[in-house]
Amino acid sequence: MSTFISKEEAVHLLREVDPDDILVAARMHYPSGIHDEWIETLEELMWFLKPASDRDIPAVSIEGLAVWIEDTVEDKALAEDVRKCAKEHDNFVNACEAVYYKLEARVYHLQKVAEGGVA
Repeated sequence: MSTFISKEEAVHLLREVDPDDILVAARMHYPSGIHDEWIETLEELMWFLKPASDRDIPAVSIEGLAVWIEDTVEDKALAEDVRKCAKEHDNFVNACEAVYYKLEARVYHLQKVAEGGVA
């Protein structure tokens, strides 16, 4: 995903979404059960998807993530990358990990641009 992006666009993509558009997801923890998470930014989504252990996995639809990223965050390029990850991996855990690494690269790139770095 190497499209040019302006500082203003980067700031927009990194913003907190409106309260009505917060993504509610869940994380399955063994042995304590399922815990809800409220995600307001791409960075929060990145940390939510970060691989932790085989006893702690996200419980979220990858297509649902792509839709939220595309429609709410308004990052069509990242949404397409998320969908590609889902198609390339038949294992949900591996697909989530692949999405995490795409998201991590995107967030760090956007942060660099937003701080005045080069696109």
